[in-house]
Formats: sequence, C-alpha cells, structure tokens
Amino acid sequence: MSLDSAKLKTALAANFQSVSDVFSSTDGVATRLAGKLSGLLQSGGSIDSQQTSLNKTISKLDDQKDDVNVRFQRVQAALQKQFIAMDSAVGQFKSTGSFLTNWINSL
Repeated sequence: MSLDSAKLKTALAANFQSVSDVFSSTDGVATRLAGKLSGLLQSGGSIDSQQTSLNKTISKLDDQKDDVNVRFQRVQAALQKQFIAMDSAVGQFKSTGSFLTNWINSL
C-alpha cells in the first residue's frame, strides 16, 4: 500500500469534505476500524479471551511440570536406595570372596 501525495493533494483541494468523510463518516475507515478494535480490545473480547485461555494453559503446564518433577524425585530416590543396597551387597560379596580366597590359599 502506498500513498500518492499528488493525488491526495488534488483530492483534498477539489473536495476536502468528501475525503474527510471517507475516514470520519459513519461508514468511514476510521469509524469502522474503531468499531473493530473496540470489539477486539474490550474486556471479554477476542484478545482478552485468548489471553485468559493462554494463561490457563500456562497454569496447567506449570502444574504438570511440578508433577513431573515430583515423580522424577521419587524415582531418583528409589534408584539411589537400590544402588546403595546393591553397592553394599557387592561389598559383602567381595569381602566373602577375599575371605574364601585366603582360606583356600591357607590350605
């Protein structure tokens, strides 16, 4: 979209009121634009509804993230407990193996 300033000057000089009416009359561009914008921007309008919906989605995602973190911490704690038990059992097996090796060697 471009503006031809020469044509605009000619139109304004020929009939200023007609050019003004294009923008400011009841069916003018500015009036229609203001009507559309007020519908979009007012409380409960399209943008407000979308923002409310997005905020609810963000809240749900935050809750899901918190749930995942809690589950992760539980799994991590369980695996650490299992690892410690396994490490202890391996230590006992090594100790028993060393004892048996020494006992066999002493025979």
